[in-house]
Amino acid sequence: MPLRALITSAAVPPGTLTLEAWDALRAAALVVPADPDDPTALAVRESGIALAASAEPPGDDLPERLARLGGDAVWLAPRGEVDASGLPAIVGSADPYGGALVRLVSVMERLRRQCPWDAEQTHESLATYLLEETYETLEALDDGDSDLLREELGDLLLQVYFHAEIAAEVDEWTVDDVAQGLIDKLVRRHPHVFAGVDVRHAADVEANWDRLKATEKRRDSVLDGVPAALPALAYADKVVTRLRRAGVLEATNAPAGDPDDDESRVGRELLETVLAARSENVDAERALRRATRELARRAER
Repeated sequence: MPLRALITSAAVPPGTLTLEAWDALRAAALVVPADPDDPTALAVRESGIALAASAEPPGDDLPERLARLGGDAVWLAPRGEVDASGLPAIVGSADPYGGALVRLVSVMERLRRQCPWDAEQTHESLATYLLEETYETLEALDDGDSDLLREELGDLLLQVYFHAEIAAEVDEWTVDDVAQGLIDKLVRRHPHVFAGVDVRHAADVEANWDRLKATEKRRDSVLDGVPAALPALAYADKVVTRLRRAGVLEATNAPAGDPDDDESRVGRELLETVLAARSENVDAERALRRATRELARRAER
């Protein structure tokens, strides 16, 4: 029988293998792990199947190394690795939907251990990348480029996993805590989905969300939690949206300002533009960004 590699998913319990995999393992003259402490290797050993005394790590010369051990061998690839190192592959377990998110955890752990640049990063040093990736994602969205949007969302997702791995290393929290916190929040704030609350339209959903959020965070003002560091146009849009949802926008006096001060006048005009945009359900920040990029493209022709 030929040399073969058994590949498994990191998102599936290590002892949960296909019938083909168990049959191949039981029939093999030799089962060789890439790492004797790998979860798949441990599960195979616990099932009563003996493993070779020495491990064989991945590498271009793996087939030759295994051939020297015997002609009928199954090599246990590291759990979650899809590279069979040049050998015919037996699929022991495949990623379920969302399984790649689990594999990303192990990739991030390995990068922190083995990559000098990744190992020295901190929450603070990554801050600029988080901002850059956010804007690059918005740019892909504005361009309507679906493939680029997928790629940029991946870069943005990396930041979540990176920060979570840094926190996990000092026993603060993990990416599972991030995900579970999000799940809990979504369930709490969607009682019309998970708790039988009746809603008639999207405005009811938004009202419930704001009410529950204010209760959870014990906020005294409808504007609590609006980041003042947002770009000015986005900040104005957020304030206007919050005031309108709370029903106090019309009762709030617009800033009068100094009629002889050009900056004050322009500020009021910009705010009026944001108010008009929001009344038409237009994101003023995105609209201006797209218009400015179109101007830049025309200038470069």
